[in-house]
Amino acid sequence: MYKPKYLKAGDRASQVARLVSSLTNNRIQVYWEPIVGGFIMRDLQLSPPPDEKTRDQAEALLIQFDVPEPPKIEKEAEFTIYFLRTSPPGAAEKSDAVPADLASAVAEMKHTLPYGGFKLVDTMVVKVRHQTKLEGVLHASLKQDAGATPTFYRLEIVEPSVSDDGKTISAMNFGFHVDLPGSGNEPSKPVGISTDLVIHENQKLVLGKIPLSGQDRDDLWLVVTAKVK
Repeated sequence: MYKPKYLKAGDRASQVARLVSSLTNNRIQVYWEPIVGGFIMRDLQLSPPPDEKTRDQAEALLIQFDVPEPPKIEKEAEFTIYFLRTSPPGAAEKSDAVPADLASAVAEMKHTLPYGGFKLVDTMVVKVRHQTKLEGVLHASLKQDAGATPTFYRLEIVEPSVSDDGKTISAMNFGFHVDLPGSGNEPSKPVGISTDLVIHENQKLVLGKIPLSGQDRDDLWLVVTAKVK
């Protein structure tokens, strides 16, 4: 059987293996060889053992698809993360002014969510090519009382990718967590959001909320935008 030279482990190699299996009506076993940065397909076995015609068909398919992958044009994704703290209906605090590019998202949230107001408490701009992990302190404390301790956060964005037309950015994992101080002698506890991410051009993605103090509707909402740099 023909031994591939360029089919590295991934979507393309898996698709080729499935295609060979479906067109020859044989089950297929793939053998991989470790290389720098991953694995490469080194051998295929068809079960039951194929006749000469089936083997020739399988080899022809492998030869057809066993070509070097075109070089990837790496693009950098820039994420802007807005942090909005809410207040319950009837609270004295009302919505503060928000950036113009966030106004439509906040207006929709006011219309659909049962809060009295939204206050922009922090904004982060993060540029990512492959992966980023950040730790730091939010600009605004998330505790209501004066002189509250700083709020520490952890942000992770893994393997962002950009669609061919440059209008959609995806990430395998987006994670944001904060350490909220406990009551009295209780230790701080991490709370946050972890999810896959798909953002389209000009979209303001309301990602989700983090409950803060335990008081009614005192939450931190994350709104994310992204663009290709």
